[in-house]
Amino acid sequence: MSVSKALTTALLLGLASPAVAKDMHLVLELETHVDDEVTEVVSLYASGIDPNKRSADDAYRLEINGAEVNVPQELLAQINNQRRGYSYDTLSGGIETTEPQAICMLGGPAVGEVLKSLYLTYEDHQITGSEIRPVLSEATNCLFTLDINPSEQNAYMAAVKALAQLQTLRAVNQE
Repeated sequence: MSVSKALTTALLLGLASPAVAKDMHLVLELETHVDDEVTEVVSLYASGIDPNKRSADDAYRLEINGAEVNVPQELLAQINNQRRGYSYDTLSGGIETTEPQAICMLGGPAVGEVLKSLYLTYEDHQITGSEIRPVLSEATNCLFTLDINPSEQNAYMAAVKALAQLQTLRAVNQE
């Protein structure tokens, strides 16, 4: 990315992000799949795993294919905070995976994207477990048959928004 494009992007999105702590947790990931291979990965890391808690000390890092990308902390905080809608069963209603109904006669590779979130398990208002799980898929062509969605409409909309934001950040930061 050219210096002028990077400066324009930083000005449009806000000022540069501050230094990020090293103790970060993967909380959100967007994978691009071509057939059975992951070809691109956008990863959001956060200093805390609970999207219901916020602190002045919260820090975030965005990586595209393993390279850190300079994005305003406020934007990354917003993406992380929206994760609460689809990162545990109470608000998401669970994650549904459905089988494909139609037959696709298209040639070429299956192409699509999968949004994964740090999915939390709560007991008595405490996090008792967490794992990275697929929460949403988007087919780029009919050969990509993975169909994953949160059950609740609000959770689905929040996941679609996160998918779109990560896709946009990836597109803006490609060289």
